[in-house]
Amino acid sequence: MSRRTRTGLSLVDTLIAVAILMIISVFTVTSMQNSVTLNAAMKRGDGFLRAPMLKLRRDMQLAYLTETITAAETYRTVFVGEDTDPDQLWFATRAHQRRYRDARESDQAEITLWAERMPRVEGMEDEGLVLYLREAPRVDEEPGEGGTVMPIAYNVKDFNLRYLDGRINEWSDTWDTRSADHANRLPRAVEISMIVMIPPARVGDDWTEKPQKTTVLLQFAEPAVQQAVGQEFGR
Repeated sequence: MSRRTRTGLSLVDTLIAVAILMIISVFTVTSMQNSVTLNAAMKRGDGFLRAPMLKLRRDMQLAYLTETITAAETYRTVFVGEDTDPDQLWFATRAHQRRYRDARESDQAEITLWAERMPRVEGMEDEGLVLYLREAPRVDEEPGEGGTVMPIAYNVKDFNLRYLDGRINEWSDTWDTRSADHANRLPRAVEISMIVMIPPARVGDDWTEKPQKTTVLLQFAEPAVQQAVGQEFGR
């Protein structure tokens, strides 16, 4: 019998098989670790939302309106908040950070914030929301288009925004810098309220509601009356 007709695994075949098994094992362990980390973070609630909320706060703090549009490729920016269910907001910010070295980007960007219904989750009475943030590194005539979309919160039950008018020191459910009431003016502050549903720690337990509320002062907005602002924010 010729040696060429004999079957079996060579050393090279064995090494390849072992390498493939090691790669599969690494991916499996990494996936399990990520799942455990995400589940623990969602149960904590605050930790899961801390990073995206910090980014959202900074984006809002540095919201701005274009003072002049005479320069080339300069567009009039807006700050528009709609009282929908859930609320929506889009604006321009100077908080953009370049992700790639030598990228032709500035500190300016367009931000859109909105929420959409997510597929029904077992154990929840109502379908939750996914809160999305869109960031476009170029400011143009289409403030709600382009850029990168990222989810920043899941299982959101309620999402609401309010805006403080610094001239009259009253809160409003809407804001539009294109309107006569708020023409070319930023709100002095934005109040962000949301309720996040936290999954149960054990099977059979109920989901719990985690209220979140924060107020963001806008750096480039007109200053409000000091006494009234102090009363609004409990100073």
